[in-house]
Amino acid sequence: MSRFAQLCLLTGAIALSACADETVAPLDDGVVSYAAALAGSDAVAAVATSGDDVALYVCGGPTSFETRSRWYLGKRANGEADIASDDGGTAHVVFSDGEVTGTVTEPTGATFDVRLDLMTPGGPGGVYFVIDSGCRTGVVVIDHGNAAEPTVQGTWCSDHDIFAQVTPITPIEDDTREIQVKTIPTDVAPEKTLAVKLANPSLF
Repeated sequence: MSRFAQLCLLTGAIALSACADETVAPLDDGVVSYAAALAGSDAVAAVATSGDDVALYVCGGPTSFETRSRWYLGKRANGEADIASDDGGTAHVVFSDGEVTGTVTEPTGATFDVRLDLMTPGGPGGVYFVIDSGCRTGVVVIDHGNAAEPTVQGTWCSDHDIFAQVTPITPIEDDTREIQVKTIPTDVAPEKTLAVKLANPSLF
């Protein structure tokens, strides 16, 4: 089964909230997002929720972008969600005050923990995507606020499992809901410019 394409974008440190997920004012068409780097790896991850719909996107870094990057989709109930990728990966995530925690099991059987922080509603932090070359590109933005410039990590792939890392086209506006990125070309992957938009998992 072919995997959706992946692209992740990591920007900045995180803005935390003292509110529980259920009390967050949904300023982005009902989407609430969480994101963070994954401890002990070069990957990042993000969760977007809209109503009961949940999308977890994991993006590998320089050593793992071809193997770790994938989407996990499903439904939330009673503050938890069991979700799956289209190539056999699974994840269990729990929503609590200002964060999402859980465990991801990759198709190979490898497991790792996630702890993702709530992104500020209405800010640039969140999960973004675009469909390109038969694949769903995913973008993770972790909001730095005014502390520093964004930090970027990304992967693009086609429906033929061709991968390339990406870089953002800066500046990234604080209130943007669309981000311009470009691929870093390789012998098998062309250079492309892509516009990724805030992802709403209820529309996936």
